[in-house]
Amino acid sequence: MLDYTICYREYFSISDSFLAARSYDFFWAALTDDERSRALYDKVGASTKQWLVLPEYGYNASDIPTGSHAPVGVADEAEFIRGLIDSSGLTPSSRICIDITGLLAPYLLFLLRALVSHGIVNIEIVYAEPGQYLQSEETKFSGEDVRTVRQVYGFEGSHIADTAKDILILGAGYDHQLLKMVATAKEGARAIQLFGLPALRPDMYQQNILRANRAADALGRGAGAHQDNFLVPAHDPFTTASFLSSLAEEYDFTNLYLCPLATKAQVLGFGIFYITECVGKAVSILYPFCGTFPRRTSVGIGRIWIYTAELDLTS
Repeated sequence: MLDYTICYREYFSISDSFLAARSYDFFWAALTDDERSRALYDKVGASTKQWLVLPEYGYNASDIPTGSHAPVGVADEAEFIRGLIDSSGLTPSSRICIDITGLLAPYLLFLLRALVSHGIVNIEIVYAEPGQYLQSEETKFSGEDVRTVRQVYGFEGSHIADTAKDILILGAGYDHQLLKMVATAKEGARAIQLFGLPALRPDMYQQNILRANRAADALGRGAGAHQDNFLVPAHDPFTTASFLSSLAEEYDFTNLYLCPLATKAQVLGFGIFYITECVGKAVSILYPFCGTFPRRTSVGIGRIWIYTAELDLTS
């Protein structure tokens, strides 16, 4: 088990001068209509700043800022990110900051893998918490047009045919329909849910539980030892990664499937754990791929987090 909690993280408010005093070669952020994404983009200093215009958000060409990375007709997260990296001119010494606030999980994960493959293993990442979600526990974070449940590119495992002790670990978010989809795709696996506590806001833990309960049947609730629930901080990727590491040691599994559907900070934790400990093993990250996502899910801005992701902890 690795202790990822030694990695650096700090929080501050949007009015602090912390970010403005820092300088990067590249800064990337996903374009959304949330105030918390737009405000951070203006604060960060970088030689190259680019909006990443994800096709799932459905922006019209007239709404896209000049200089954005907005390729037309990309097939998946891998093609989108490869195009970004290939056109950037980055080197192993490049100083990179990524705002993950609006970055959909598959793009965030593949971007981590792509940067590591280019020799960049220390990455600064910022994340802005919401003031509150638009419709409390009824807020929709994805469309209902799920196209497929598949492995995220770059996070495919070397799985074995024996499925007797398969385990599915879910970062449980508000999207109960997505939880159902993944649980159904791996219905024979033992389901483990990670809930965010402390939550980003005091009421969000209860909202999360209310939504996740709607997926109870698909997750095997009431089936005795078939399901386990655990708590990890919603804002801390390093505690999430350490907890996943401990679970991987504790449980005897044939194949392990990970599915991060909660906060972007937790998605980052899943990615860090996989890259440092799971490559080449019978472990995959699964995701239910939707065709559309809402551009706005929150109002206001909470704490701003900065994380230093160290992806060479095993060296």
